[in-house]
This record gives sequence, structure tokens and C-alpha cells, in this order.
Amino acid sequence: MLRALLCLALALPLDPAAARGEKEGGAADAPLGERVDAAIQRGATFLLETQEQDGSWEYGHHSPGATALALYALLHANLAGEEADAAADAAIAYLATARAAGTYSTALVIMALAKAGAEEHQVWIDELAGQLVETQAPGGGWGYPGGEDLSNTQYAALGLRAAVLAGVHVPDEVWSGLAGMVRACGGRGGYGYTRGSGAGARGSMTAAGVGTLAICQAMLARAGALEGSAAADFERDAKRGVEWLGRTFDVESNPGGGKGWHYYYLYGLERVGSLLGVQDLGEHDWYARGAQYLVQAQGSDGSWSPGGHSAQSQLLDSAFALLFLRRATRVETGIGSKQAQRAWSTEAEGAGLFVSATGGQQMTLWLAGVERSLAQELEWPGQGGRGPHVDQARWFIDGRLAAILPGDDSVPLDLQRFPLRHTFEREGSHVVRLALEVLPPPRTDRSGTLWPGLTRRVESPDLVVEVRDVIPAWRSAQLGDRARNLVPAAQPKVHASSVLGASRRDLDAAYGAARAVDGRLRSSWLAAPGDERPTLTVSFPRAVRADVILVSSAVSVPHRPGWFGRPLEVLVSIDNGPDEVLRMHADERRKGRLELDEPRTIRRLELTIPLWAPGTGKPGSPGLAEVELQLSDR
Repeated sequence: MLRALLCLALALPLDPAAARGEKEGGAADAPLGERVDAAIQRGATFLLETQEQDGSWEYGHHSPGATALALYALLHANLAGEEADAAADAAIAYLATARAAGTYSTALVIMALAKAGAEEHQVWIDELAGQLVETQAPGGGWGYPGGEDLSNTQYAALGLRAAVLAGVHVPDEVWSGLAGMVRACGGRGGYGYTRGSGAGARGSMTAAGVGTLAICQAMLARAGALEGSAAADFERDAKRGVEWLGRTFDVESNPGGGKGWHYYYLYGLERVGSLLGVQDLGEHDWYARGAQYLVQAQGSDGSWSPGGHSAQSQLLDSAFALLFLRRATRVETGIGSKQAQRAWSTEAEGAGLFVSATGGQQMTLWLAGVERSLAQELEWPGQGGRGPHVDQARWFIDGRLAAILPGDDSVPLDLQRFPLRHTFEREGSHVVRLALEVLPPPRTDRSGTLWPGLTRRVESPDLVVEVRDVIPAWRSAQLGDRARNLVPAAQPKVHASSVLGASRRDLDAAYGAARAVDGRLRSSWLAAPGDERPTLTVSFPRAVRADVILVSSAVSVPHRPGWFGRPLEVLVSIDNGPDEVLRMHADERRKGRLELDEPRTIRRLELTIPLWAPGTGKPGSPGLAEVELQLSDR
């Protein structure tokens, strides 16, 4: 029965009545659906307002995994409008510059990309899925990498599932090995963090174990690799896990773990219910109970942040809560509403080659097929219309060669797609064309000698694509600045001539001097009203070698242009030397840049704002969002 429910859960949308929480109390609980919708809206708005200017979300060591999780939750919130679209585009652009390393980050980036647009990002998804497969431990699980634990393993499973649903092949042995590792973490229905820890089972890990085994079962069944006895084992494991979660059911804490990883557990509970297609765990309607708890626990700012939690936990908890409320674990089509309108293909009769494209500024191009008559003309003996063998493929964009991709001349053309992920630098119409160097079938002469045929060039018709929402070159150039910034790691001491809103006892305040050297463009130092020469002094306990100084104007978040005073120029003194003038850009989002003649060892920076344009806010004080040092590759 559970197996049948699982198959239905992977094929059909969930019952809308259950999603509204109508089972427990019927019409009396109807307002819950409205409260859930409102909570999702507020939670998504919180994510929009806490996104950094570089497209990321702050989390510890700037992990791309946290940004991917926030983006994944935001996409599931289904917000409409230019602001949500721009936030998603910026996050994807950031992820393109921030290399995903480690199991959590790699898997979450796959999930976010698949939700944003599987076809558009398929090449990228394929690469990341390959990284995950390569780091699978001999025992079948995943670590950070290194070692194995059920938490990392469940996210690897989620990432690989998203990759498969996006069209990527994952070998059967990956899923069977994964299932073996998960089972080793179980005992009497519950699951623990590592092998043999089932006796100390927790709700979060049991949800991880049950949900991951459900994914393994579905993926093996999809590949036709699930035999009778193996299917029975999965049925048994699912039944035991569901019974354990029913006996220990709670939505206000993580069974066996208290408040630790509470929201992480709730998202795991959602995956169990959705993947297995069950509405009740024991005697409990898991969604209605969880939704009631979450709408009551949401903070006034739209986040989920129990008292005392850090801003980093607040981000993760809010994303997990949104994913629970939206019942996010379903078959992903891979093409969001925005990307669905951005697809093109050549389908004209006589085209020879059919090419397709999807995406925006970052676009994926691929060979979609070969016209039947051409495939038959160039087919090899015994391969029945599957097309020629290809030596190489050449992509041309606007008449210029964009890429040369090698072909696999051992297989026919219908097994090759020659995907290319291309980034356009300007908006408007662009012309795409694919040219193949094909190898016609070999021929045998009268003596029985086999001779290869002459290479032949086959081209597609021109495909015209439209590119919109191009990220400006200046913004693209700034995306990698965060990783190159040497200031936060140097742990500087900083002093300001004044601070807006600071008391004598609270010199840091909301706009304290330290905000300008914390590596975050969302936070800013602002001078107090009446400070005629706002000055920031940054001292380094150990000298920093650099040749580029970047200075960012303070910008309000959520962004209100011109709210703070905008510095027109900044005087920069290095190690008490003479002032150098750094002129700021008229667009407050763009950084001022001072390039030194050669790398210097810097112990002290003094930055003075002698001129500024008053802001429209009150009091409209000037300030700086960030002071950065870089060492360029000369």
C-alpha cells in the first residue's frame, strides 16, 4: 500500500483540502489556509529584504548552500513581480561565482537550479551531480565530504533526486549503496545520525532516514531496477519509520532532540508526508498540526526565529518553515513560470538539425534532434535512422565562434546533445547556429579494405533568441568581490568620528563603525548629524598586503535610493600618508575604486568624507557600507 501511495505522490499534486488543513475541524479551520498564505507572503518578504546586494544571503563563511536554500524557498513561495524575479536572478548570478563545495552546498544548489529552470541550467546541474556522485563514500553515504552521516546523506539524496528529475542520469548503484548506508543508521523504526546509532533515534534523523529511503525506492523503480524482495524491504522500512514518527509525533520540538534542529526536523517531516503520500502520522494530521504551529510562531518581521537564535539560524529556520508550509517536496517540472516563457527552437521543415535554447542572460543551448531524411542519409549500417557519428560540434553566436565541443565518434548522433551554457553580455536579439562535422558511414572497396568516409559539415538554420534582464557589467564585476575581500579575515579595529544614534554606552549601535568592515554590504556605518568631516579609521593588527581599495556607499535595505547621504568623494590616507582622492559613482550601488601603483603593506587606513549629497531620509547622514582591500593578479 505504501509503495502505491509513493508512486502516486511522485506523479500527482497533493490534495488541496489537506494543504488547507481542513481535515481537523473542517470548515471551522478554514481560516488556517488564509493564515498560511499570509505567512508565506511575509516569510518570502523577509527573505527578499535580507538578501545581500551581491545576491547572496549571509551565513557564516558565506556558504553558497545557505544562499541556495533561501533561493529554493523563495522560488517555492511563488511571489510575482519584478522584485522577486530580480532577487532570483541575482542569487543565481552569485551562485555562478561562488563555487559549491561540500555535500550540503552542492545538493542545495542543484535543488535551487532545478526549481529555477532545469533546462536552462541542465549543464550546470549535471556538473554538480557528478561532484556528488564522485564524493559518495565507499559505504554508500556522504559526509562534509569525509566520513558519513545521515544528515549529509539525505541532502545528497535530495540533490541527486532533483538532478534526475531535471534529466540527469545517476547510476543505479548510487541509490542502492545509499539505501544500505541509511538502513545502517536505523533501529526499531527510528534513525540516528551515524551507523549503529538507531537506539538514540531523533525525529529529525528518522524523518531523514524514511524520506531518503523513499527517494531511493522511487529512483530505483523509475530505472526499472527494483526487484520484488527489495521492494518488500522498502515497504517494511517505510512502515516502521512512519509508526515511529506517529508514536513520537510533535511539532513544537524535535523528538529526542528538543529545540535543537527543530525547523530542520519540520522540513524533514514534510518530506516524509509528501513522498509517502500520507496525511496522518499515527493519529495526527502532520500538515495541519505543523501549519498551525508555524503561523503562530512566525515573528513580526516575517521570520521564524526563536529567542536567542543567531541571524544565521533565523535564515535557515525561515527557509525550512516556508518549505514546510508550501509542501515543497513534489515532482519539480524544472521550469518556473518565469523561465517557461524563455524557450526557442528551430522546427522548420528541411532544417536538417533542430536546436533549442532556454534561459535569459545565462542560456543553455543544445541539439534537439535531426530531421529524419538527414539521419537516414548519413546513418551507419545497422543503426536504423539514428544519424551519423560526429567528430566535433561548433556553436556560433551572432556569427562568431562561441565554442568547439568534441563529439563521441563511437556512438550515433541521437545519443549526443552538445549542450552549451552561454552568458550574454547585452540585451536584445541574438542569432544562434550549430555546425557539426559528421563522419558518414565507412565504405568497403572491392578488396575488402575499410575506408572512412569524408567528413561532412551539417548546419542548423539560424535560431533567433531574445535576451532580457541582463545584469550590468559593473554588477557582474562586483559579484566576486566578497570572496576577494581581505579585510574581515584581518580582524581590524575600527573607529569612527561619530555614529548615528549611538549613546556613550553603545558606540556600535545599529550603524556602528564595525559595520563597514564586516564583509556585508547590507550593514553600514552612518555618521551622526552635525559631523562636518565624517571619518573612519581602520587599523590592522597584522599588516595586509593589497593594491586595490574599494569603498561602498551606505545603502538602505530594503533598498530606497537616496535614503542615506551619498559620498561624492572619499579621501584615503594609507599609514598616515598624504590623502588620495577616491571619487564615488553617481549610482550609490556602485563601488568607488582606488588602484595603487603597486602592492603595499597596509597597517592603517583613514577614510574621510569631505563632500556628500544629503539623503532624503531623516537625518540623511552619509556613511559607508563596506571598506575592502584586494590583491590583484598583476
